[in-house]
Amino acid sequence: MHIVYILYNPIIDKYYIGETENIERRIMEHNTGFFEKSYTAFNSGWELKRTIKLNDRTNARKIESYIKNMKSKKYQFNLISDEAFYKKFINIVHEKFDIIIID
Repeated sequence: MHIVYILYNPIIDKYYIGETENIERRIMEHNTGFFEKSYTAFNSGWELKRTIKLNDRTNARKIESYIKNMKSKKYQFNLISDEAFYKKFINIVHEKFDIIIID
């Protein structure tokens, strides 16, 4: 199983979208600067706000890219805070990509 995740950092008021097989390890890596030159390495305090479970990495990368291409902080906020919006997102993903989100 692969997970697309949305992190939020209240210190810098930014979101980060990623994909992983191991969410606990990946959050630790973001908060400890494991990847020295990554976007998240310069600030700790990243909080997990949403996980989206998928069957495989290919589909997870499609969804990760789709969310990133929205380029909208409001869209990301709505994905994590508005369940009706999230349910519409699930339907859009299914219709557009023929991908079923597990959660």
